[in-house]
Amino acid sequence: MSRSVQPTCLPEHRMPRYTKCFAVGFGRVSTRLEELKVEKTEPTFCKKHNPSSGNNTFCFNDKHDEPPHCTFLGGSYVTCPNEHGKWTVYGIGHHTSCYATDLHPSVAFEVYDMKDWIEEEI
Repeated sequence: MSRSVQPTCLPEHRMPRYTKCFAVGFGRVSTRLEELKVEKTEPTFCKKHNPSSGNNTFCFNDKHDEPPHCTFLGGSYVTCPNEHGKWTVYGIGHHTSCYATDLHPSVAFEVYDMKDWIEEEI
């Protein structure tokens, strides 16, 4: 661990809306770690544009003015500060694109729904 490398927390609840969050992962085009500012979308909007999304997923959109050129590989994650200011992993990327728009949001699995299993395994 260092000043710039710290552990991240598991969520105490599902990902909140209107929180400053980032999708983080390695891109298919780039070999460097990418981060992208994102915002969670409404569940009804998610279902409309991703009919296969279920109760254990959420959608998010890119909030960059000029997004980087990447599509994240599987295993990317969505992280936000929690109410205590600690970085928390709320989502694991299912379909994540740096070009997620209002009509094509990215999809992530809710980490909160897997929290018990994660805690058993670590």
